[in-house]
Amino acid sequence: MLLVFLILMIVTVCVTIVCTYFLLNAEDYRWQWTSFLAAYSTSFYVYMYSFYYFFFKTK
Repeated sequence: MLLVFLILMIVTVCVTIVCTYFLLNAEDYRWQWTSFLAAYSTSFYVYMYSFYYFFFKTK
């Protein structure tokens, strides 16, 4: 479980870095909020998928 948590953290950090990089290249001055929302959306997706997997795929 610790390994899965570490992988989730690495993916979240990578998605945030890539989104922030693209926003800074586009010279968007609202990059701070989008960087937080990118990390939130990635972790929220994984969290919701874990509930889906637990309730519908496991017996």
